[in-house]
Parts: sequence; structure tokens; C-alpha cells
Amino acid sequence: MKTDLEYLDVGIPIPNFNLFTYSFPKKALPKDPIGRRVLVPFRNTKLIGIVFQKTPSAKDKGDIKQIEAFPDKAPLFDTDHLKLIQNISEYYVSPVGITAYNILPEGLRWKFNRKTGRWVIPSKLDNRVFEPTTYQIPSGLTEKMKALLWALVEREELTLSQIKEMGFSQSTLNALLKKGLIREKYPLSTLTQPKLDLQLTPKPTERKGIYITPFLPHRERLKILSSAIGENLQRGRSSLIVLPSIASIQELHQYFKWQFKDRVVVYADTLLEEEKINLWFQLKEKSPFVVLATHLALFIPIKNLGLIAVEEEYSQTYKNLRTPRYDTRRVAFEILKIKKDIQLILGAGVVSTETYYLLATKRAKPTVKTLKRNRKTEITLRKFDFKNIVEKGLLRLMENRKKSFLVITNKKGYSRLLYCERCEEDIKCERCDIPLKVMKGKELFLQCELCGKRYNPIKHCPKCETPLSQVGFGSQKVLEILKGFFGDDVAPLEEGRKRINVVSSLFSKDLTTPEYNYVVNIYPDFQLFIHDFKSNESFFRSVYLPFFKAKEGYILYTNQPKTVEPIKALLENNPHIFYKKELENRKNGGLPPYHRLVILTFEGKGLTLEKVEELFNSFKKGFTHLDYEGIFYAFHTKIRDRNRYQVILRDFKDREKLKGLYLTCKRKNIKLTIEVL
Repeated sequence: MKTDLEYLDVGIPIPNFNLFTYSFPKKALPKDPIGRRVLVPFRNTKLIGIVFQKTPSAKDKGDIKQIEAFPDKAPLFDTDHLKLIQNISEYYVSPVGITAYNILPEGLRWKFNRKTGRWVIPSKLDNRVFEPTTYQIPSGLTEKMKALLWALVEREELTLSQIKEMGFSQSTLNALLKKGLIREKYPLSTLTQPKLDLQLTPKPTERKGIYITPFLPHRERLKILSSAIGENLQRGRSSLIVLPSIASIQELHQYFKWQFKDRVVVYADTLLEEEKINLWFQLKEKSPFVVLATHLALFIPIKNLGLIAVEEEYSQTYKNLRTPRYDTRRVAFEILKIKKDIQLILGAGVVSTETYYLLATKRAKPTVKTLKRNRKTEITLRKFDFKNIVEKGLLRLMENRKKSFLVITNKKGYSRLLYCERCEEDIKCERCDIPLKVMKGKELFLQCELCGKRYNPIKHCPKCETPLSQVGFGSQKVLEILKGFFGDDVAPLEEGRKRINVVSSLFSKDLTTPEYNYVVNIYPDFQLFIHDFKSNESFFRSVYLPFFKAKEGYILYTNQPKTVEPIKALLENNPHIFYKKELENRKNGGLPPYHRLVILTFEGKGLTLEKVEELFNSFKKGFTHLDYEGIFYAFHTKIRDRNRYQVILRDFKDREKLKGLYLTCKRKNIKLTIEVL
């Protein structure tokens, strides 16, 4: 063995759970190689990797290849964050190299072009965010322009990289910009970032552990958060505020900038890649600062970090869509395990049941002494009639031009689906096998919620020629009805404040939604039909969260009785009524937070139930007892022509077996998604 070489274990982005050993000349080795990016050969190509550790010996490791280069001036990660990456990889059964690669800024995810023999360095990526300026489709647009505009309407905001990933060209985007149909949203890259030149000697923090701020309006939660940030700054420690959307980052940037001046910085996809990379390294080296960011910033080794706050902690946007499919709260918990002197604040108007469980079991402390709030808002319950979506009594109330109204529809689109009464079937997406939603631009059209594919409108059943019926309603239909009575006084909330605003949901929009004289909540009962054990919690949140936005009156249209816990909790202004019952149901049902679930989703073109059964039966061998449910068809049985099947494991701990199943599926060209709840 050569003594002039150093051996390093590197994580590379391939579906393999091991680290790979590479060598490098000792004389040329950087003094701090751990946590650095490296360029390495792998088989017949080259990859970006992260150095996790030195290895004392290269015996029994086969042919050791040499690292080609260390492209950065400093490490990206410290030892604590390398441990964090490994812990998250282990918890979510994700290859450590893929985990490390996917949490990097996109500008550092270099790719090797085998044809040119050069590295593709995306340092000049344009990550502007765009939003629609209208929710109506004008005439004279090409099909591509219509499709892009409706993609923005449906998703509310998209980065340029996301738009290009969906197959739209720069010319289509430019045409919509020129017509004024879309606009650049919150150009955070133009915000002045401080020079980060202050160095303070850190002092020990007094607060540590998990704190919860539930059942408070967002303004009161922000006051508590401001106080905690101020305390950290005085001790020379930084704070990381994780937020669910670009809109909420923009909203809070103005709020905190006024208080903490140039201490406030932003880390989000809207920054140019060069800015993100520079900010990553600067936050690693200097402090104290207040960082407003999306969830990926949790992996930045921020110097002297004293506070992590996750606002609207229940949000689905905190579920990472790439491997690993981590939950933001779990990442924060893992950071607390490693750095024990950090305070974590989880905040929301209506917290998740799992977060409430932390309070109930005293594993977390409340940030305030009392959680019951006195409000003068009058609550009115009314029965909902599908034949009369907006009743006359509500229209008469809205005639008072001195009062403002927020109308929550709990559904997007125009109608929920098209239905043939003779065949007793919905009109479904040919690629995803789910009912198509009825949307309205200048004309009605059909759209799949999963793949986004659009279809021309049809009036008769393709099988029997029976006239089709529209079932249900969405925000577009309610908006159309109200505009018919009140004209320009009405607008979608996304288009700005009006006397009457319509929005589909307040989920992840609590921080950006103002208060109104009256809030009208139309049939949140939809949430109870979701095929998920969290449907009751979603219904409670849909019922309770709008209460904070109503200054005078809250009108709830529901067909649920007053005795059900979510309604009872609202009327008595006591959310504990709901959580007590919900925790009891979860415990009896063997569900989180009392039991851990691992959901395995098998997906592939032409994949059959028999093939999945063969795979799973092989997996089961060797277990004397395995607590599981399935194999069954996934709730969405097909997405983009890929068949999907699921298995739910309860309290399963043998991650090595799951790794083996993951690798077996890879070899058989089957996509296996592992979700840990």
C-alpha cells in the first residue's frame, strides 16, 4: 500500500447505501477535507461527491480510484451536519450520497457531460418565481401559452427551473410576460443582502429544547418569535426561521427587516445560484443573523445557531418531494439531538396532532402560559345545500359595502368532476385514472390534478352518449356567482385585497392572509372524504383556522352536527376537546404518534399486483412476525401511466431489510418510495 496517499470515504449520488473509498496525495490534500465536495471517477463517468470521513486503511476495498479535484475553497458541511445527513438517510432509508447531493444548492450539483468530457456547472441558473396576474384565459393564445398559464393558476407560483422541467420554452414564458398575463413574483434576489462582516463572541443560550406556539393568531405568534430572535441576537447567536412558501418569506421579510435591519437575510429558490452559494459559505463562517428560508436551509451549518422556528409546522410543503422524503420537523428534531443547546419553536394557528402530543406528554413546553383565547367573534353555523351554494341570506349580508368578506371554498377549480348517471362513472384521466376536474378559463375544460394534462370539454358520456352532470363546486364557480352580484368588488385572494376575496384554503397561507369583518367557510366537510388517517385533523384545521381571520362574524356552512369534536371545539373555543378525542382514536387505531408507519409505494409501467406480491413475499421471508397491511392498490392507482401499489408496515425497525428491498426494486426497474410517518 502506498504511504503517500490519504484515503477518504465519499458519498456519491447513486442508489447504493455505502460510502466509497477514494485516494488523494497527502501533500496536495486540503487541511480540512471532511465535508468538502469532490470530483470523482465512477465506472464510465464522473460524479460529484461529499467527503464524510478519513479511512485509515484501504485493505480489502478493491481497486481504489483517485479523487480528481476539490473544487471549493472550503468545506460545505461541518461534522455535525455530516452526521445529520447520515441520520436522515438512515431514518428515511435513503442512500447517503443521494441525500447529500439533493440538499445542495442546484448550482453545486455539477454533472459530467461524457460527450464533451467537461463538467456542466449551473452557476448562472435563473431561479426567478412567476405568478399569474389573471385567473381567466383570454382568446388568441397558443396551446402552449394556455397550458403554462393554467399551470401557474393551479400551482400559484413556479420558478423558472420548474417551468422548464415541465417542458415549457423561454419564448412561451416571454410571450405571457409581454402580454402582462404573468409577472415575476417577489424578486428576492434583488433584496440587499448584508456583507456579513460582524463577529461577536457567542454567549450560552438560556432556552433550549422544543417549544410550541399553538392556537394563536399569526400576529401574536410573530411577537413571540420576535422576542426569541432578539434574545438570540443579544447573545451573538443566529436564528433560522423556516417558512412554507415564497409568499410567506416575502411577508415576514418586511416584518423582521423593520426590527432587525441588516441582520435579516433570505435563503430561497428565488435567489440566483451564485447568491445562494455565497450565502451558504458566509452563514457557515459568520454570525449572528436572522435567516428566513425554505426547509432546505436546515442543512446549512449556520454558525452559532441558537434558534430554529418552523412556522405553520403542519404544512404539506414541508414534506420533501425528492429522496429522502423527509419531514421538516424530523430534520429539526435530529438537529436538536446533535446540537443540544438549540431552541426549536413549532408554531401554527392549528398544530398537527403529532405536535400537540409533544405538549400533552410534556416533551415540549408552550411558549405562553395560557392557550385559550378570548375572542368577540360571533360564530354562526348553517346547513349547506349543494343546490344553493351561495344562499340569499349571505348575499344580503354582503351588500353592506362597509364590511369586508373572505370566502373559503375548500376546493379549487370550477366543479369537482363530470359524472354519467347511466354508467355510474366519472370521466377520468387516461394517464392517471382519477376523475378530471372541471376548470374554467374563457371556456370550460377538464384537467388532471396529478399530471396536469388538459382535455377538451365534453357534454355527453363517451360510452353511452348520456348527458354528463357537473358534480360539486370550487373556487372558480363561487367566484363567478359572487361576481355576478358584486362585480369588481370580488377577486381571488391571490390577485390582491378586495372587499370580497375568494380563496380555496388557508392551509400554508395563514401568515399572508389579513383579517376581514366576516369570514365565510363553505362546506369544509370535503376534508373528511380524504383517504388519509389525518382527514379528521384536516377538517378541524379547515374549521378552526378561519376563526382567527374574522373580526366580527364567522359563518360556517357544514352538515356535521354540533356534537362532533371539531365543531364542539370551535364553539367552545377549546381546541383540547378535539385533540383529546383524536389522540384516543389514533392510539386505538395503532397510528402516529403512538406507532410509526412505513408506507411502501411500488410504481412502474405495466407493473402488476402479482409482481409486487412476488417481491413482498420474498421480503417477508425470515420474519417470524410482521405487522403490515396490504398489498393493496394505492389511493391514486395510476399516475402518468405508472401503476401503483402500497404496503403499510407498522413499527418496522429493520432498515437493512428495507435497503435490500429498495436495491432489488432498482434492479427490476421498479420505483420504490419509502415514507416514514
